[in-house]
Amino acid sequence: MGGRLLRLLRGGPWALGRWARRNGDGMTGGVVVEIEGVMAPTEFKKLGDAVAAVWESLRPLPLGWTQYEAYRYFFDTPGAEERVTEFLERDRCLTLTFAIAGRSHYVRVEVAR
Repeated sequence: MGGRLLRLLRGGPWALGRWARRNGDGMTGGVVVEIEGVMAPTEFKKLGDAVAAVWESLRPLPLGWTQYEAYRYFFDTPGAEERVTEFLERDRCLTLTFAIAGRSHYVRVEVAR
């Protein structure tokens, strides 16, 4: 099922919604990305666009080397969409955290309702 969902997420603006309606899981299409204090909740119809937006928003932040490399690996290397898809299929949401100046922030990618 993972490969099929990934193809649908890449397949265009309404592909995820078509998959959801066929599978009856309540999804209506796309994903929502939010980065606390950086990016307000934003809906993307394609997972690839959402993954790219997360990385482009995090890349310029003053993350430490370890955090930077972890997020780069997760969102900006081959297989990034597959990694995110695994979480969305299992949990419908991916939540990660990072710290800047001693304060934690979250990154959330979730199936749009």
